[in-house]
Amino acid sequence: ELEAAFLRLNQVQISADMDQKAEMALVLEHLKSAHPDGLPHKGNKTGIPSIDQYLRGFEDGSLNILAARPACGKTAFAIQTAINITKESGRKVLFYSLEMPYKEIACRMVALESGEDIGHYLATGECGSLGNITSGFDAIYKMGIHIEDRADANIMAMRNQIRRNHRPQGKSCG
Repeated sequence: ELEAAFLRLNQVQISADMDQKAEMALVLEHLKSAHPDGLPHKGNKTGIPSIDQYLRGFEDGSLNILAARPACGKTAFAIQTAINITKESGRKVLFYSLEMPYKEIACRMVALESGEDIGHYLATGECGSLGNITSGFDAIYKMGIHIEDRADANIMAMRNQIRRNHRPQGKSCG
């Protein structure tokens, strides 16, 4: 009974915050504005065509949170997206990880960029091409992807850091 009352209270507060009819009218107008080929991409692409088809890109300056069960590919997706955004737009990306340390994220970025199995290289000292790893490292270093691995970060801290790092001279955080 207490849970039902709490849910009713939350519904009242949500409804009071915005005029639902007015918001739905805006959604309808947005849907009507579609072009014959669909709405154009609105921002930075992930580099994965099947996902870009649905997302239509990430808007500049947006805070995008990726959450899912363990071992679903969140980090791989986020790394590929960060690299693609910097390559395609030249924009800087602020990459937050609440669980994985900086070194592991950076190594995974180098692995993706170099095409080498960094885990195997670190475990055995063997790789297909040390030159590929060096080139991958150099490319990642020059991209300007800023990695934060603070487990204590919260949404407001992330938002504030995005604002501090935003550069109005045409170079913004993607």
